[in-house]
Amino acid sequence: MDKRRFSRQNEGIMLQVVLEEEGALIAIDRGLVVTRWTSPPTARSLEALANAHARSGREVAILDAVVDLRGRPAVDHAVRAQLMRLIRAHDARTVGVAHVVTVGGLVGTAVRSFFGAIEIVSGTRTPTGTFDDVRDAAPWLAGQLQGGWSSAEILRLWAVLPPVPALARHAA
Repeated sequence: MDKRRFSRQNEGIMLQVVLEEEGALIAIDRGLVVTRWTSPPTARSLEALANAHARSGREVAILDAVVDLRGRPAVDHAVRAQLMRLIRAHDARTVGVAHVVTVGGLVGTAVRSFFGAIEIVSGTRTPTGTFDDVRDAAPWLAGQLQGGWSSAEILRLWAVLPPVPALARHAA
């Protein structure tokens, strides 16, 4: 995608993509931050997530989706520490986080464990849920938003998100 920000406004959707980089897509729409990951977060992507959170208004919900991972899903110590600072800084304004992990097997188990560990260590009081599919997460997240979004609206937003930029293939 070119340097301009992607924006889609139809059917009540006012989606703005704030980060599009290899392995990560972060977008916002009226208090809902949506992420799609195909690789572990980087310092840059977490900074974009913090900025999206800050721009989203008083109360924010997050639909955080790990849709594919290649290789070993390792997150370095500095990025983990940055993620915990982000969670602590925005905890009071976050009404719910729905983690959607579509990756199966041991990698999916590792991702779910990572989310659980980060939530425990950060001390977040934000309601969180982990789901296998966005169709299961949408009703739960709509409930956390208390009327701000319906399940159908969340699913429509998910459907219009652009794909995550592909990871470059590096020669071995």
